[in-house]
Amino acid sequence: MINQILFSLKRALQKLVNSPIPPCRFISLSIKTKYPLPFFSVDELDHFFIHKPDTHTHLLGLGTLTTIKTNGRQRFDNLQHQFQQILQDWYYPVNAVPIAFMAFAFDQNDPMQKNWQGLPNTLLQFPRVLLKITPAGQFLQCNLRFYPADQTNQLNNELHTIKTLLHQYLSACSAIHADSIVIKPDHPVSHQVIKKEPSTIRHQQELWQQLSQKALNEIHKGHFDKLVISREQRIVLPNPVSLTRLTQTLSHKYPACTVLSYAANAHKIVCASPECLLQLQGSILKSEAIGGTLLHTARLDNAPAHFLPTDQANPYYRKLLKEHLFIAQDIYQRLDPFCYNLKMPCTPYLMKLHHLYHLETPIEG
Repeated sequence: MINQILFSLKRALQKLVNSPIPPCRFISLSIKTKYPLPFFSVDELDHFFIHKPDTHTHLLGLGTLTTIKTNGRQRFDNLQHQFQQILQDWYYPVNAVPIAFMAFAFDQNDPMQKNWQGLPNTLLQFPRVLLKITPAGQFLQCNLRFYPADQTNQLNNELHTIKTLLHQYLSACSAIHADSIVIKPDHPVSHQVIKKEPSTIRHQQELWQQLSQKALNEIHKGHFDKLVISREQRIVLPNPVSLTRLTQTLSHKYPACTVLSYAANAHKIVCASPECLLQLQGSILKSEAIGGTLLHTARLDNAPAHFLPTDQANPYYRKLLKEHLFIAQDIYQRLDPFCYNLKMPCTPYLMKLHHLYHLETPIEG
């Protein structure tokens, strides 16, 4: 399989270099694979993995061609400036537009300590190899460094790097045991929460109550309409976490979510998010306003997707609708200047997850 892929890449590369190429540092090639490649988040390689089952669009980036790291108040402006500079040095056919992965962005003042120590504040990554699965088929895109002065040797070296990455990926996929990715519904995960002394637990509870009270005081003063506070729990597992099994399980249990995993330099980040703030497909812009949560009930489980409880006497429902409308209107107003035909339904839908529902309003223009 790899030999066939490399043959197709070499043929596409030869065709590319025989045509007039403007001065550049990077080039991209894309081929449609004749045989399906496996699609897994693997532990052995640096990668990013994006999987949204219900849209049948999936991305897997292997290796790193180049990255952009920024921090501080102007980090996104700096990132955009560097991104545009890189694209000016990039040559690609119409079917191989470079795809960058926004791995993460922390708060501009985050000290980047504890679990996040060693990570940059904001990271944008261009992969060496990109596997893209869409309803139109499966495509393999390769991003190469390009040096016109030593074109032949450099391109051979770049193809060797691509070959090595593909070998490592396919070897990792073939080493995955069938029983390691079997999804068992509601199978309990064996784990052990780190035990703490009673005095430590009491102290943490007091701090949590103080934080909650501080949030309520800020709301009563009118500084905020709503504050979301959170806490983390550290769990010690008896065995290392398998990214393959974890992402497969999340995709199975939460098909409405986008499952993401990022692995680089011994750091691994995994999440399953129901939200997609912004998506571009050609000239079509899509967004999802999500806010408000309902538990599963027989009434909701048998209801159509657009059904929404309208019990005006229930203060919880009124609160949900008020908060959701605030989110939907805010997104609509921010996107309106960029679209000449922006559509949003009058009432939200129900997004069904594994054990609960979210209120969802799709916005498209």
